[in-house]
Amino acid sequence: KDCVVGQYDGYQDDPDIQRLNQQKGYESRCPTFAVVVLYLDNERWSGVPFIMKAGKALETQQTIVRIQFKKAPPNSLFGDQPQNELVIRIQPNEAIYYKILAKMPGLTQRARDVQ
Repeated sequence: KDCVVGQYDGYQDDPDIQRLNQQKGYESRCPTFAVVVLYLDNERWSGVPFIMKAGKALETQQTIVRIQFKKAPPNSLFGDQPQNELVIRIQPNEAIYYKILAKMPGLTQRARDVQ
């Protein structure tokens, strides 16, 4: 329920994997992508999911910690809106930034994402 593993389409078509499959005598069952949802069992973090994703042969090689805050209530001032999030990019090009929804200047009730 809280863990999913899978293998990319075309993984078995890789010449190196085909050679390994012939040596072993069966197709590789090695997962190439995984997602797991973890929960801490204490009062402070109760109900807060920690989602970890990892994969081989993705388009980019990166390490990112993304903290998504709770969504605002559906009947809030700006209506349905994206979650605020704190992003910590560890590699490549280290960075820390905060994506928030901010009210645009003026008398209207419009908002936009800012970083």
